[in-house]
Amino acid sequence: MSCAYREETELKTRRVCALDKVEHHRYHMCRDWEMNGSMQGVGTSGGRIKRREYLMYVLAIRLEEQLAEEKQQLVAPKSVEEIRAEFEREHGSIYMDF
Repeated sequence: MSCAYREETELKTRRVCALDKVEHHRYHMCRDWEMNGSMQGVGTSGGRIKRREYLMYVLAIRLEEQLAEEKQQLVAPKSVEEIRAEFEREHGSIYMDF
């Protein structure tokens, strides 16, 4: 797991404890287990990811632009800012907060 005292081994299923130098299964949790520093900060900053609907919206627009280009039709590609503003007008925020 994410123990501060774990040391990697060549086997993905085993870890060595930096305190007692004993090899353990990767999910072993002993009384000395302590969460490593990088895992301690998980979730503290909040989080924002782009909604799947927004990503699919952008993909559809870019595919249309690509098809128009292949047909040698003159279509000016939309900027990211234009696409984002259009999506937000129609569907709300592009982000999913968690």
